[in-house]
Amino acid sequence: MVHTGFSATEIDHDWQQLIQCGPRFLGTPNEVEARNSILGSLAKTAASIKEHEFSYQGWALIERPQLQVVSPSPYAFPCEAMIYCGATPPEGIQGALQYIGKHKVMDAFEWEKFAVVAPEGDFLAYISGRPDGPAQPQPLGKTNAALPHFVIGAYELSLLKSWWERGLKIEVQGTLRCEIRPNARTRNVVASFNLDSPKKRICLSAHYDSVYSAPGANDNAAAVAALLAIARRMTAQSPDFPLDLLFFSGEEWDLIGSKAYVAHLVASQKIKTIQMAVNLDSIAEGSSLELWAGPESFEEQLLKVANSFTGHPPGRRILCRFPPPYSSDHTPFYEAGIPACMLFCGETVKYHIPQDTYCPEGVINILYVAEFTWHLIQAFSSQQAVWRTWQDRVEG
Repeated sequence: MVHTGFSATEIDHDWQQLIQCGPRFLGTPNEVEARNSILGSLAKTAASIKEHEFSYQGWALIERPQLQVVSPSPYAFPCEAMIYCGATPPEGIQGALQYIGKHKVMDAFEWEKFAVVAPEGDFLAYISGRPDGPAQPQPLGKTNAALPHFVIGAYELSLLKSWWERGLKIEVQGTLRCEIRPNARTRNVVASFNLDSPKKRICLSAHYDSVYSAPGANDNAAAVAALLAIARRMTAQSPDFPLDLLFFSGEEWDLIGSKAYVAHLVASQKIKTIQMAVNLDSIAEGSSLELWAGPESFEEQLLKVANSFTGHPPGRRILCRFPPPYSSDHTPFYEAGIPACMLFCGETVKYHIPQDTYCPEGVINILYVAEFTWHLIQAFSSQQAVWRTWQDRVEG
């Protein structure tokens, strides 16, 4: 595939620069360093740059969680913490394990769930088990709770399930030290082109934060590098369509950055100026191109645009998911009635774990997705289409 408008060297530089910040967890110096890196790159373009500040209730992990099986067989479990869970007492917790069912994670994954129960029957903590890989932190989202919540991986989950199904008594103990930090503040970055255009605007977004345990090369420094490349192409070619490049923080905290930004658009009635929103997430690895889009009329048009793109690598699968899962920054736009899509390359093996690191081959995928995204926004900017939803039909 020939790339005519993007520089692999520049993309690789931006990508590595963000990765080198380390884990970019919300509220940490690394998050600020990453934002400053983005601002520095954008300053070299023709974009009109603003920072959108918002407040949130912060959460910080004080030290790595510890979880041990006391019986039937002593074992130290590798584990992580669910983001925004509660803390154990300083002395930790100890209790019997009880299987209680399923845990739906970000509307995308289904995990197994256990409770740690005190002798008098009170729940002391939760343990969620990922069935297909090592332990990974995930946001609790709307289920934020006061109890500590541990995460274990597939091997440890298989042990617990085996013991439970055999009727063995399982006793565990653990510590999880974290704290709430109220009145925290951070910023999204907004880079706009052609602000004086009367046309409706296209929003492209990517989150620049990561979970506390991962450098976030694929999730999501890669997508940030793609957006910065698009900013350079907008500067070099000066097309006349209106475009907002949105660099969100707090995606890993139940999408709080994009939620705050869309709430601002709604409150200011600027939401009416948005034609569509396209979010890029985890694009450096994977052999597919997934379009998580809605409404269906928008999905149909997206698929037509995807089929008209001549730069797909051989064997690349184009897959749609409808309705778009609640799992990244397209969601607040979609819930506000804006046609929205997420572009995702389908790889989750290194998702939210320390192994999500730089790989030189990833630049090829980033180039491909950047080229496809450019093709997409050119196609839609020329038609200023309106996609009718079920609600539109009801309201006439």
